[in-house]
Amino acid sequence: MAIKNYIYIHSSRVEGDFVNGAELPIDPHNNMLMYNDGTYEDMLAYGTEVRHLPAHLTLLNNNLKRLNIKPPLLLYNPASISENITRLLNKNRIFDSSHIRLSVYRSANDSACLSIQSRPLPYRQYCYNESGIVLSVLENSPHPDAPLSLIRGANGTLNALARQYAKSQRADNCLMLNRFGRIADAIEANMFIMHKNTLYTPSKREGCCPNVMRDLVLQAAMRLGIAVQHQVGLSLQAVLDADELFLAEPLCGITWAIACLKQRYRHNTSQLIHNEISRLTFGG
Repeated sequence: MAIKNYIYIHSSRVEGDFVNGAELPIDPHNNMLMYNDGTYEDMLAYGTEVRHLPAHLTLLNNNLKRLNIKPPLLLYNPASISENITRLLNKNRIFDSSHIRLSVYRSANDSACLSIQSRPLPYRQYCYNESGIVLSVLENSPHPDAPLSLIRGANGTLNALARQYAKSQRADNCLMLNRFGRIADAIEANMFIMHKNTLYTPSKREGCCPNVMRDLVLQAAMRLGIAVQHQVGLSLQAVLDADELFLAEPLCGITWAIACLKQRYRHNTSQLIHNEISRLTFGG
């Protein structure tokens, strides 16, 4: 049976309704399409409920303030957002793990529009990779600084360039540098290293675009008694000298790397952190 593709939309043209994705009524002057004037949150839903929804909505609202977009009234009611996501998943008949994208963008008349999309994921809960990924490093296209770097969606072009570069290097993901030559982020993910029993991740001032999983990693590490440094700058050499390297993003959780450039890594601590995050999120 074909997968249904309904999308929830609340805008000046479609007021809080589910529409068929194949018949999406998009305004040709949509500011998101024309100017990338908006932001979004990618979220993991399991059993028709989004995990860590309040934290996602906090990030989304912070970015709307940075963009000077007044949040749609619906965003002031997290229970209503949760209800509409559940209704959308039921309508699309997705009852296991799914990717939810909540987007807010500025319309041509300066009002805020909201859409919620869903798609099934091929794994259940968070997915810790059996084989390590390989990372490349994009060195000639500096990542933007804060506060622009904090806005999810604003650096889409750089992510696209990084994907193409990683593909050309036969890598799975790509680390990006800021204008000082230090690590800012990975593609759609935050980067962590373990070095001499301490967990490090770039500061928000270094250009990282923080996601919900970043905070979950830090919380899990502290619960496990692991020393944490998250207000630092990390040079490429520090990454190459690390014992472990892993990425964190909201949909699959933690992805450990086996290699970056010529350096190879272990994955002992990332497995422990993954287990703790899974326990906090799903119980057990």
